Amino acid sequence: MLNERLRRLAIYVGEEVDASLPNSSFKKAPNIRSLLFFPNQECKQDHCSWMRSVCNEFQLLRVLDLNGFNIEGSLPKEIGNLIYLRFLSLNQTRITEIPSSISYLSCLETLNLCVQDVVVTLPNILWKLRRLKHLYFPSRILSQEVSTKQGYAIERGEMLRLDGLQYLETLENIDMDRVELKGLLELRNMRKLLASCVSKKENLDPFLKSSSIKRLSLKIDGSFVSEDPMILSNCRALHSLDIDNKIQGPLRFEMFPENLVYIGLWYCYVENDPMPVFEWLPHLKNLSLHICYRGNEIKCSAGGFPQLTYLAIDGLFWLHEWIVGPGALAKLESMEIYNSPIRVLPDALPSGVKIVCCPCVKGIEKYDSCHHYKGQFG
Repeated sequence: MLNERLRRLAIYVGEEVDASLPNSSFKKAPNIRSLLFFPNQECKQDHCSWMRSVCNEFQLLRVLDLNGFNIEGSLPKEIGNLIYLRFLSLNQTRITEIPSSISYLSCLETLNLCVQDVVVTLPNILWKLRRLKHLYFPSRILSQEVSTKQGYAIERGEMLRLDGLQYLETLENIDMDRVELKGLLELRNMRKLLASCVSKKENLDPFLKSSSIKRLSLKIDGSFVSEDPMILSNCRALHSLDIDNKIQGPLRFEMFPENLVYIGLWYCYVENDPMPVFEWLPHLKNLSLHICYRGNEIKCSAGGFPQLTYLAIDGLFWLHEWIVGPGALAKLESMEIYNSPIRVLPDALPSGVKIVCCPCVKGIEKYDSCHHYKGQFG
């Protein structure tokens, strides 16, 4: 039962949120500081009006987590009433518009805008949230092959302002072509940056050379590597790297910094087997190869990939032979193989590895496997 002493409230939402917590009961608990939602089945109710009541009645909230909550359209402008709010998550909601009243949340430290399957339009006022430490934008999906679009846009097509966020430490999924770089470069407390949609080399260079950023994740076009093969080599902060589109010229080990934990190649059509290039990166744990190589053989040397735990091979349509030396891939836990006509799985793979493949590959019966499930590329 709700009462004035209640400070934290978690709601497991069914089909009708009013059945879980009718808004007529809100006035009984005006002192709630933390409100979290856990949808346990698909909600069928439009919750915008209900959310408006939350913003009006729970004005002492410090934490509002709407993760997975079935709220669509515009976030109610009454969100600006929650002036003490420090944490706001719209993760996996379908909010398509953020009101300018969000600028009233002067205490906000964490803002998660990772909406799902929609493009959210933002007012260009995030720079006013001066205490913000962690800012998460939705990852961008704009595919002509599927109807789904996901990402963010700025009102009137403006360049995003982030100057003034001097406490900002984490910034994820920022579109480098739609942000004012001068203001971004002035954020001296930035420690973790995940940048995508970088189309200009001059937009990338300052962050590769930054001394303050401790963890950098990049999604870049293969043309950068083609034009300057060593562009990434000295960036010790680079932990995660996705390269999309064709890379001209061969890959070489010295092109990649040794701190890389994840590498994904997408439609790169590299000239040489990528395995010998990546197998001696000492911290690499995750490697995804997606329609990126036209050779008929890949080879992992003895002892290669000492830390790799996950491997994905997808769309290597000419691949027939996979050679694995003794002790290679020693820590491999799981892998996925799709649309790659490997004749037989190597005997040297760790016995406990879990393998998903489609179509089935000869030798899979030796391992813990599922033939029909599609994971990362499904």
